[in-house]
Amino acid sequence: MKVLNVDDLIKASNDADVPGHAQALWKIEAAVDEMAKALAKKLKVNVRNGAEYIEGMGGLCVEFSRKFEAQACPPVLDAADPSGEWE
Repeated sequence: MKVLNVDDLIKASNDADVPGHAQALWKIEAAVDEMAKALAKKLKVNVRNGAEYIEGMGGLCVEFSRKFEAQACPPVLDAADPSGEWE
C-alpha cells in the first residue's frame, strides 16, 4: 500500500495531469482556509492570506500571526511549527 499525505496527493495529481486538478485544488484550499479561519477565531489570532498550495515551498500552508504586539503564540501553533517566527 502507498499512503500519500495531502501535499503528495496534490503534487501527484498535478504531475499526472489529472483532469479537474485545478478545480479540486481550489476546493481543497477553500476547505483548509475555512478550517484555518475557525482555528484562528478559536485561538484569537490572525490568519494571513488564506490557505495556499505552493509546490517546493511547504506544500499546502496557512500562516498565522498575532492579533496584538505582546500576544504569546498559542501552544498548539508553536507545537505545529516550533521553528517558525511568531510575528
